[in-house]
Amino acid sequence: MSKQSKRRRVDSNPAAPQQCLHDIIVFGNICAKCGTSVEIPQLNTTGTTRLTLNGGKNILLTQRGAREDAMRNVSALMGRRKLALVLDLDHTLLHATPDPRVAERGWDLASPDIHKIELREARHRPPAYHYVKLRTGVRKLLKECHECYQLYIYTHGTRQYAEAIAKVIDPSSIYFQGRIISRSDNPDGMQHKELSQMFPCDATMALILDDRMDVWPSDLHNLIKVKPYHYFRNMADVNNAAGTSITSDAAVPTAPGPTTTEAVATTAATTAAAAAPLAIPLPVEHDDELTHVLRVLLNVHATFYQQLNGGTGASSSSSSSSSSSSHGTGKRRRDEEDTAVDPSTLNAMVTNQVDGRGPSVQKILRQIRENVFSGVHMVFSGIIQKNTGMPAHEHPTWKQAELFGASVR
Repeated sequence: MSKQSKRRRVDSNPAAPQQCLHDIIVFGNICAKCGTSVEIPQLNTTGTTRLTLNGGKNILLTQRGAREDAMRNVSALMGRRKLALVLDLDHTLLHATPDPRVAERGWDLASPDIHKIELREARHRPPAYHYVKLRTGVRKLLKECHECYQLYIYTHGTRQYAEAIAKVIDPSSIYFQGRIISRSDNPDGMQHKELSQMFPCDATMALILDDRMDVWPSDLHNLIKVKPYHYFRNMADVNNAAGTSITSDAAVPTAPGPTTTEAVATTAATTAAAAAPLAIPLPVEHDDELTHVLRVLLNVHATFYQQLNGGTGASSSSSSSSSSSSHGTGKRRRDEEDTAVDPSTLNAMVTNQVDGRGPSVQKILRQIRENVFSGVHMVFSGIIQKNTGMPAHEHPTWKQAELFGASVR
């Protein structure tokens, strides 16, 4: 006679008999520690939170489990004097298109920053090719940030796409080490992005770099919004539309995407054309967005640990960036060794951080932002149209102006 499996509801009475009290539940309704079958009415059950692990596996954590996870994360970050940085891909670090005209024009061979990646959606279907242009400064950004941030990828693209991009921007697997969240990892799809999927209990040490505000409704105060990056003009985008921009190239027209047959077509004529002088020259770009972003990121990191060690207020971006640039990686590593703390002090700092008594990147970022338009009054008459179907105060431009300290009417 087979043994009857124990079952419980996540929010059941703690005193109920035959109840599993462990804190980790693997999707499939199985306790990760004892194997007990657990009834979960829905994925986002009250009292639990979803956590995506390296490799895209999802688990549920109870509140106690989420706190333990936060304690481990914060301890690991503080022990290495790092913060966390969540990076979007498309229109933030790169621009990708499936348009075969990139190869026909020889652009993929003419520029070291244009890469061709191959994706296979199914074995019985031919591969699809994407052409990826890395944004100016992306390699420097990753190298510099790796010293003071733990890096993550969070994309609306599929996991196959995200892993292919990771091989391009991190060929030695130094920066990300599997820390990727993609559309494929979300059973219910990806309407929005949430930091809680990586940091279920504490996000006071996590920053976001993305070209879109609308996909982070719960985490705007952690977000550094960048100007959307466009390189392949009048060609189809990959995955999702770019965010809004207040500059003249905010809306770049795109052509309909090619069919799979067109995308994978490769002929001798195309190969010969690629070796010849370019009939259509590479687009000229003047993009230094990531240079400015790097300055802010280094500033936030320096200010956070200054405050953690008893320092005061937010440092100016100019002084922080000049210090970080002039001292370099070796100097930062020596500083980390000089400021190493004993385990008991580290444990106390970690507890304070998780309990909300430590520094906060949200507050530091807010101080930096609000200095930009402090005391400035803005009116968007003629800029925000009344027939958009949304209240004016919910328009991304309005929200962004307020984030930077402006008084908007």
